[in-house]
Amino acid sequence: MQLIYYGCMSRPLRIEYPGALYHLTARGNSGDDIYLNDEDRYRFLQLFGQEIEQQGWICYAYCLMDNHYHLLVETPEGNLVCGMRRPDCIAALAGFEVVDGTFRRC
Repeated sequence: MQLIYYGCMSRPLRIEYPGALYHLTARGNSGDDIYLNDEDRYRFLQLFGQEIEQQGWICYAYCLMDNHYHLLVETPEGNLVCGMRRPDCIAALAGFEVVDGTFRRC
């Protein structure tokens, strides 16, 4: 049996459960920058910090590179999807859109 896929396949759903640790990352399309200056980084951290507080997450580490970020987050309530909707909004505030997990300039 041969499987043929047309177009893009979405990534598998994340498994959610209380106390789970996640390494979250997003990158710019084709290696493009997602932060153009320190103000962009500060805005991201400020809004993401609000999300961490609202969702009751614990952020153990983060790294903001010019063209991507890494976050190490624990979700005591198993509510990753609820909170990860907002970083897409954060990207939009900075003038980007998220397409297939990558940032593109609007």
